[in-house]
Amino acid sequence: MTRNVTLKRVKRARRSKRPRFVWMLRWHDSHGKQLGETLGDCSTMTKRQAEAIRRDRQGRFDHSIETPDRPDRMTLSVFADQYAERRRAGDAGKGLLRGSPRLAEATIIEHSMALRYMLQHFGDDRMIDSIGVADADEFLTALAAGRLSAARKRMKRDYGPLSEQRVRALVRSAKAVFNWAKRFGMVRDNPFSAFDGAPLPTDANAYVPIEDFRKLLEVAPSHGWRTLYSLCRLAGLRRGEALALPWSGRTRDSFGREHTVGVDWDRRRLLVMGCHKGSKPYRF
Repeated sequence: MTRNVTLKRVKRARRSKRPRFVWMLRWHDSHGKQLGETLGDCSTMTKRQAEAIRRDRQGRFDHSIETPDRPDRMTLSVFADQYAERRRAGDAGKGLLRGSPRLAEATIIEHSMALRYMLQHFGDDRMIDSIGVADADEFLTALAAGRLSAARKRMKRDYGPLSEQRVRALVRSAKAVFNWAKRFGMVRDNPFSAFDGAPLPTDANAYVPIEDFRKLLEVAPSHGWRTLYSLCRLAGLRRGEALALPWSGRTRDSFGREHTVGVDWDRRRLLVMGCHKGSKPYRF
């Protein structure tokens, strides 16, 4: 049976005198029952965005074979616990189904923070497959307004006041979380796919001439600060690399290989451990 998905502009009644119009998708299931989904407020979502979602839903119905049974329903609280555990271990996959890689702990913290905001907004007992685009829109509005700040107290890491850049980062985390849930059949659609999570362009860092840098060294409060400034400005180290740099010693990289790191006084070189995502485990 072919399912024709239509887009409607529907008026919703509410207490205020100003009418509210929302975009809705409507279609019929295999039994002839009419189904629908609210996409979002017409004042915040354009018709072009709503039409793109309609075409995506229509394409899924036309090119996929769906079973009448719904996927196993799961509450947001249970999903948050299982997500962190499974992403730490990684999924090997079954048969021809590709598995999902093991995430770094920093990425899991970012995704868990987004889930904690959702728990604060939707509640622990909210089913993850019942969260639609309109629900995601209301969640992001509350997030940007700072009404979900209580969720940060449950984490050891406090991000401070939320900026637009931070909200966009949480949108990217929410997209990744629901894409993973969609891949394993926990949800049918990603409610955050219609939102823009691209980072905003940042201003270029100002170049500090060596004359100005010498003035900074003269007013530095201690040798430690002068050393930190010099490692970053003259040796090209990142701030975290300069803070973690040992004077001498041996350490292991993410692949388990051992290296001598620190200051090579004879060669006047610094050996710094590189990022585990790069091709080189260390750099001079």
